[in-house]
Amino acid sequence: MNETELLWLAIGRVPYFLPRVRVFRREIYSGKTATGGYIKIGRPGQGDAYWMADRDVHANWYGEIEAKSAIGQYRAAQVNWRTFCGDRSIPHITWRVGKKESPDDTVARWIAELKEAVG
Repeated sequence: MNETELLWLAIGRVPYFLPRVRVFRREIYSGKTATGGYIKIGRPGQGDAYWMADRDVHANWYGEIEAKSAIGQYRAAQVNWRTFCGDRSIPHITWRVGKKESPDDTVARWIAELKEAVG
């Protein structure tokens, strides 16, 4: 499984392990519409997903998630976005695919990393 497929798997499993946390996929897109107009959604470099949690339960109720393959590197726009988040005290985590992990083990590790990040 690639990082996008694992991300979707994790999004589906998070509520079972962290019932007061939700992860949402963020789409980045720019291009022409069917009517010939132009549309831009999101900003280059934004995380692949973000989490929201109950404020009264978790210290970090909002944060960004970047999903990367085992060898994936950050692009310049992603480094800039991570810096933007850090400058504003917004948690930003990287979910990296494990080289020799099963998909279930990778997702379990990611959920543990998220649990630590939300506090």
